[in-house]
Amino acid sequence: MASARVAKLAVLSLLLAGLLVTFFRARGSVPWHPVDLMSYVAAYQSHRDGGNPYDLLEAQASLERRGISLTAFDFVYSPPFLMAMLPHEVVPYRWFRLGWVGAGALSAWAAAYLLSLKLTSGGKVFAAGTFLFLTVSECLQDNLVWGQITALMLLAGSIMVYRDFKGAVAGIAGSLFPLTKVGFMPLTLFLRGRRALASLAVVLSALTIFAALLLGPRTFGEWGGRVLRIGETWSFRGSNNLSICHAACLLSETRLHKMDTERAGRDYDYRHEMADKMRVTSRRIYFVLLSGIALWLTTAVLRQRKASKPPSREAMLSIAVLFLLVFLPVVWIHYGLFLLIPFQVLCGRRRILLPGLFTATVILWGLPTGMVPVWPRFLIPLGWLFWFAFYREGRTLPHTEPA
Repeated sequence: MASARVAKLAVLSLLLAGLLVTFFRARGSVPWHPVDLMSYVAAYQSHRDGGNPYDLLEAQASLERRGISLTAFDFVYSPPFLMAMLPHEVVPYRWFRLGWVGAGALSAWAAAYLLSLKLTSGGKVFAAGTFLFLTVSECLQDNLVWGQITALMLLAGSIMVYRDFKGAVAGIAGSLFPLTKVGFMPLTLFLRGRRALASLAVVLSALTIFAALLLGPRTFGEWGGRVLRIGETWSFRGSNNLSICHAACLLSETRLHKMDTERAGRDYDYRHEMADKMRVTSRRIYFVLLSGIALWLTTAVLRQRKASKPPSREAMLSIAVLFLLVFLPVVWIHYGLFLLIPFQVLCGRRRILLPGLFTATVILWGLPTGMVPVWPRFLIPLGWLFWFAFYREGRTLPHTEPA
């Protein structure tokens, strides 16, 4: 009993040390106006000005009217999320910014602590690997610098894991996914039990009704239209996109459709014709890869479920997370925070080799984009996706319960 308490204290101390390192790094690097945070604020102010929060030009104009010179990004989250911007109307911006960035840092390390509590063994290995991953890679730092919400989403997923995906608390936590990033909505499907599903339905219904009354029902139509336009307006070839989609775009451009740059400079029609060919070909490559891996993954998982001990829900969630980090059309570095979920499952083993290898590879995945080429990084989560799909968990992974 005493040794277990010492182990828990060691885990907590290491995670708290990581939190202090995070605050130290963020102190001099987070800008006064984090771009993603200001994009949320701009959307809210656009609505306040009578405009469309999902129209980038109108949102940009709302910022400029308030003396903020900054190029905002498209706002793509659901209307209820806009209500999270209400506090900045009643508190000074410096405190709103501090609270937002601080909540991101606290959420990431709180998520790590909750995941560690699920481990009956391997807690110290998990804490050490998490400390290295979150302090050496750019995943958490990127979340804070841009004012993103991925750390809050990780905390929501970790609460689901800690509560064994059941109960009202898990359902409330899971409601964050449908309200924010569309690509992560499938993670809500891991909830189970009537209380979790009922609380999920109640929270989403209440927030939807409240947002419709506060913002107007037409805002939901504007949101749907903006989400449908993402594929037409976003460049998936972006130099900081870690998705396999980026690799498909490069393959189309450099191997299948080599553009004559000299001719493209003087021939408008040729330039656009080649751009259309590249875009169509890259999408075909992407969907072929997506369909092939999804079919293979489904077959592998179904075979595992017939084993004497099928994969745990945590292992299945890990497969889903890794799949998203490979195949979402756009994967930013801060999405890598979700790698803590498969890492927790690996640390349930009594060996140190796999957790150590996982830590090293995901740190490589999350290095600053200028240090290592971006497009081949999808191979790292893809490799771990293969491992999770083929590994027979029941042979060596112990069952985990909340401490």
